[in-house]
Amino acid sequence: MRLRLIDAQRRELLRAREAGAFSSSSLEAALASLDAQQIALESKAPAD
Repeated sequence: MRLRLIDAQRRELLRAREAGAFSSSSLEAALASLDAQQIALESKAPAD
């Protein structure tokens, strides 16, 4: 569930980038934060 939320947030940030809604440094920081959250969640997921 959380990974889907992160994916949705990433898509919205990319749309905002295309619209020029935020500075590139702000978007890069937000995307980096989402990446870190995703990596943390995936590293805790049980292996198949």
